Amino acid sequence: MIIYHDCLSNAELVSDAFKLTEVDGCVYEVEGKWITVADGVAGDASDGNAETGADAGSAVAADAGARVQTWVAGADAGADVDDDADTVADTNSVSAIDVVHMFKLQETFYDRSTYRLYFKGYMRRVRAFLEANRPDEVDQFVKRAPLFAKSVLANISDCQFSLARTSTPRP
Repeated sequence: MIIYHDCLSNAELVSDAFKLTEVDGCVYEVEGKWITVADGVAGDASDGNAETGADAGSAVAADAGARVQTWVAGADAGADVDDDADTVADTNSVSAIDVVHMFKLQETFYDRSTYRLYFKGYMRRVRAFLEANRPDEVDQFVKRAPLFAKSVLANISDCQFSLARTSTPRP
């Protein structure tokens, strides 16, 4: 199994157990789904099947973040919820995106202006990392990261943001 880490914090963000698709040449989109989590047990919210949390899967992206119908590490976790899906009646249960749950990502909140600030600072730090470690990737990153940010900003009201626990939602 391949585990993808954030290049700045080294936090685990996703594994190849999830379907990853490169977007705009600078982030990965991760296919996630809503699950119901009750007392340490995670199951698909739509079919009631459950697995223990340790065996249920893994989660999101490398260097610049990821999208689950999600983008993590400075991005959106905007997976659609099926409001008609069966849910567990247990009062201790909650719904979560599997990727976010499995890697214990923390939810944070951004509006347009705070996301711009965060993304600008995060991308500046990623660029510095690339310049020091992968200089051949800098030009592509500088050209494509703004396209990604623009797509997030265009849909920001539909986004749910999550970061690795070791990350801070700072600019």
